[in-house]
Amino acid sequence: MGVTEATLISTAISTLYGMVSSSQQASAQEARQQAEYAQRMAQIKAQREAREKEQRSLLKRNLASQRARFAAAGVGGSGGSAQAVTSGLVRNVEEDLAQARQLEGLQVQGLALDRAGQRTRNLLARSDSLNRGLLGLGGTVVEHGEEAGWWR
Repeated sequence: MGVTEATLISTAISTLYGMVSSSQQASAQEARQQAEYAQRMAQIKAQREAREKEQRSLLKRNLASQRARFAAAGVGGSGGSAQAVTSGLVRNVEEDLAQARQLEGLQVQGLALDRAGQRTRNLLARSDSLNRGLLGLGGTVVEHGEEAGWWR
């Protein structure tokens, strides 16, 4: 084996090692990004659950207070205006929670689109790195092949 072949093999091994190393780094970055995405999704869910629990607890307290006021005023809590007031309180909380869920849905969609964009950019970067490595290796083969007279 001549110097040219040894140089070519050395260059090929070095190029392949660089490509593998680059791929491993890209995989680690992808894993970090996926973990960040999962963490953010869990955070959004936890915030929603806490918000809903707090809103429902506040509703129960408000309903109890309103019923106590009706009772103190001598108004029955099961019909007429008392029912309308308590129904209104419940409806307002349910509407607020529905709006919050819609906003959360938009947040989740935004995060999902961001994540899809990250994946696309990661794949393009991997492909670009692979192509650059292969082109570099091909250039080295051509260069050393010319020196060795392989193309004559």
